[in-house]
Amino acid sequence: MNTTDPKSIYRKLALIFFQTGNWSKAIVEYEKLITFDPNDYNLHSILGDLFRKVGNFDRAYQEYEIAAKGFKAERNERKASVVYRELTTLIRDHIEPQDSHRAIELYNQILSEMPETVEALENLRNLKYQNGENQEALQLTIHLGNLYNKLDYIDKAKAEFLKALQMDPQNEEANQKLTALINEMEKLK
Repeated sequence: MNTTDPKSIYRKLALIFFQTGNWSKAIVEYEKLITFDPNDYNLHSILGDLFRKVGNFDRAYQEYEIAAKGFKAERNERKASVVYRELTTLIRDHIEPQDSHRAIELYNQILSEMPETVEALENLRNLKYQNGENQEALQLTIHLGNLYNKLDYIDKAKAEFLKALQMDPQNEEANQKLTALINEMEKLK
């Protein structure tokens, strides 16, 4: 009597279909796998990728969101961050061109969950600027500069403060941050 574990069979089939680019069949198998463990956030992330490949962006968003929030609840910040970046890319590529207001709403939602999602901040800043919301775009640019500085991406921080000064050459906060950053860089030489 052969008692092969169905989960193992589904996993093998899912992997074969994934590796051969048969996205629709891979989705079917991964959905079967999730029935065994709905809290396997890696599977939800993979499903997000697959739904994106077949052009089902609503479902991709749902799966990524489940994965990101699940990883965050498990305090796996690294994996949550990766999935939030995927969500940000999905929004930028597929929602933003059709509905910038909805995209802004979704970027803000991501930032409420994970405030240091740089890609969401950058995309939100760009949209605010495009929509003529220059003061909000300026504040997001300064915020990005501060975040990059905190993360020790000095060149990116400098670029953001310079960008803020291009938006508003008289902005005292951006000028002070840029001056402090340059002084700090000089001390390191």
